[in-house]
Amino acid sequence: MDEKQATEFHRGIPSAEKSEIYGWILPTNTDQLIPGNISFAIGGAEFSVPVKNLVREPVKGLDGWSFSAVTSGASNFIIIGDVFFRSNYITFDRGNARVGIAPSKH
Repeated sequence: MDEKQATEFHRGIPSAEKSEIYGWILPTNTDQLIPGNISFAIGGAEFSVPVKNLVREPVKGLDGWSFSAVTSGASNFIIIGDVFFRSNYITFDRGNARVGIAPSKH
C-alpha cells in the first residue's frame, strides 16, 4: 500500500506513529486499546483479522512500542500476508488461477 493508504489505516489506531527510523510503530498494548477485529472487504465478502495480530515484535530501545504489521511501499496495491493468512483459510487453485478464502473462527 502506498504512504497515503498506510497513514489513513494507522489514523484509526490510537497513538500509532510513523518513525523515520522504524516505519510504522504501535503501542504494544494496541489490542487493549482497540479490542476485537478489523475487517477487509474482498470481492464483496468481509474477512476479519484480530487487532492483536497487527502488533509485531517489540522495537528494541523503545519500551512499550512494537512494529506494525501494516507498512507502506512505493506501489499502490496491498499485499495481504501472514497476518491475514493466520486468520482465514486460504486455498490456491493454480490449475485454474484462483484463490479461495473462507473466514476461520478465531
